[in-house]
Amino acid sequence: MSEKKRGALHKGQQYEEIDSPQHILRVLTDIKKQHKFIILQHKGYQSGSTAIVKPRAEFLLIDRPLDWPGVSKKIRVLYRDNTNVWCYFNTVLLNSSQDTLKTSFPTELFRMQRRAHFRIMMSSQCKVSFKNNDIDFLEARINDLSVGGMSICLLGLDNADLLKQGDKVADISICLAPEGKAEQGAELEIKEGGIVRFFNTEDGRRCMGVEFYVQGREGNRLMQFVRSRELAALRKGVA
Repeated sequence: MSEKKRGALHKGQQYEEIDSPQHILRVLTDIKKQHKFIILQHKGYQSGSTAIVKPRAEFLLIDRPLDWPGVSKKIRVLYRDNTNVWCYFNTVLLNSSQDTLKTSFPTELFRMQRRAHFRIMMSSQCKVSFKNNDIDFLEARINDLSVGGMSICLLGLDNADLLKQGDKVADISICLAPEGKAEQGAELEIKEGGIVRFFNTEDGRRCMGVEFYVQGREGNRLMQFVRSRELAALRKGVA
C-alpha cells in the first residue's frame, strides 16, 4: 500500500490520505506519547478533549468521555498534527468499559492539505458589502471565507470595473447565511482589508480575493466563526 495519496477531496476540502498500517500506528503512537488531545464525533454528538490510552495494530483504547452516549458504533476521531493541521480517521466501536472505549484499528488517516488558513465554502445566500474609494459596493456574493480573507464573485456587482488590485477596502460587512436559527441575521464586521488578486473560476465567473486586516475583537469573532465551521465540516458524513 502507498504511504500517502494526495489530492483526495472530501466535503469541499483537499486531504492527504494515509493508508499504510505501519505509518498509521506510528502516528497514533506519537499522539499518545505526546499527550495530544483528540475529539470524538458521531451523528448528533461531539466530545470534549480526550486521549488515546493504548494504540495497537489490532485495536485502540480511548479514554471514555464522561458524557459518552454510547448510541453509535461508527466514530470519527479528530486531532491536530505537529503542524497544527486538522486530521481525522474513522473507526468502529468494539466494546466499552466504565473508563475506556475499544475501537477497531483505522485503515486510513486523512490530513487536511496545508493552507495558511482554513477556508470555508460559503452558500450563495452569504453576501458582503464594503467601501472602496468612498463608493459603496453592496451584496456581493462570497465564494469562500477564512481568517485571512475571502474571495467574492463580481458578477452583477455595480461598478466592479472600478476595483483595482492593491486598493484598500473598508467597512466590510459580511451577512452570514443561517445554518441554524441561532445564526439567522448574524453579521461579521471587519474594519479594513485589501484587494490582493483577480481571477476567473472554471465556469467563467470573475472573482476577487480580499485580505483582511483584522485585530482585537473583530479578529477573535472571525476566528470563532471559522473554527466552528471547521469542526462542522469535519463532522459532515459522520454516521
